[in-house]
Amino acid sequence: MLKGLKFSCEEFLTEMLNTSNCGQFCQLGRKYHMKNLIASAVDFIVLHFAEIVESSDFYKISEEDIIEVISDDRLNVKNEGVVFEAVARWVEADLEARKEVFPRNIAPRIRFPLCDQQTLGPVVSCHPLMWNPECAELLKEAHSSQFHCGTHPVQNPRTTHRNNDEQLVRLYNGEDGTVCVDHTVSIDGESVKWEHYSTKLISEIKEVMTSPEKLFWITETKELFALDLKTRNISTHFWKEPRPNSSLILIKDKIFSFFENAYQWRKDVESLQWNVSNNEWSRETSLNDNSNTPASPVVINVLNNVYIFGWRSGVDVMVFDSVSKTLLGCAPMPATCTPCSVLALKGNIFVVGRTEKVCFRYDPVTNAWTTLSSPTTTSANSKATVWKGKIILYDTEANEAEVYDPGLDRWTLKTGLFDEDTKEYETKIMCSMSF
Repeated sequence: MLKGLKFSCEEFLTEMLNTSNCGQFCQLGRKYHMKNLIASAVDFIVLHFAEIVESSDFYKISEEDIIEVISDDRLNVKNEGVVFEAVARWVEADLEARKEVFPRNIAPRIRFPLCDQQTLGPVVSCHPLMWNPECAELLKEAHSSQFHCGTHPVQNPRTTHRNNDEQLVRLYNGEDGTVCVDHTVSIDGESVKWEHYSTKLISEIKEVMTSPEKLFWITETKELFALDLKTRNISTHFWKEPRPNSSLILIKDKIFSFFENAYQWRKDVESLQWNVSNNEWSRETSLNDNSNTPASPVVINVLNNVYIFGWRSGVDVMVFDSVSKTLLGCAPMPATCTPCSVLALKGNIFVVGRTEKVCFRYDPVTNAWTTLSSPTTTSANSKATVWKGKIILYDTEANEAEVYDPGLDRWTLKTGLFDEDTKEYETKIMCSMSF
């Protein structure tokens, strides 16, 4: 009975969230172990950050919650200077208690390389909170990053642009094989409002890759197309077919191919400049290996490191460093998961089963796996994507999905995800993009 009463109170408080109480509700959630209230309050702060920082309630947010908020890719701010100035005021509201944690736990989460020069110099560098060795290193990184000096590019979470204008994008072959793109800003509610765009291009999509700004697809007729979603301009590029059973991934201006060279008992990595005419695949590195894995591995890019799943066995994981061109082994998965979807979220890698009810999380820093709550449905047609800090495991044909919240370690059923008149078409890819 008490448990039910607590749940009802939590539900009520969640519905009452606003800009003047979200900080206080975060505190209540922590005090009474209300995970759903904490997650909802943090989400509310992330999406209404500009208004909340003007409220006195902002200064009540705990260190743990402020770290979660400013680490979130969805944080709704016009520029990173807003984040620094808000956090500085948060520290100054309780200077004695908070000044020590700022350089150690808070400052490394602020994306200083994305500040404009007017903010980075006069505002950030001159602030007393930055006068310590730890913050001096962060300022040095910001000044030397590709966003300011054009010297050696820095690749880490601080140089990753926030996706506060992200949309969920779906690519598929529609009626008569026309390439179609649907996009939406929200999947909340009983039915989702999708905006439809037909490219008027008829081509059977064979494989899909993405960059932050573009969708790339390879056709059955061996052509490579790139669609800029902002301008809706479609360009055609030279395409040289990779080896059979290759898994492809795009990193900047290169497409990497991962495949098994069965004749020479090795695993090979090759690359191709996608924007150069008449180019050939060139070998990046090889690994001598006599294991036989005829299926293509599953690959994902995390800060220019490509993690490769199932290349040698069902639980095997390797990482390819695209800069040093080296292949290294990682800790194996807790159990076999084939076929699976692999996703990157907040610096971690998630593996979700399609026909098996499993979900694992891998931390590249600690090289350790965690077994999470399992989805309740399975389907060979299921695919997965990341959307607004959560994972969507979807089945286009069944027109339903399960949404996973990492903060709560909980799956929630979502029906009516796709339009009734387009759900019959196979989704080639669904992903989050900003345009």
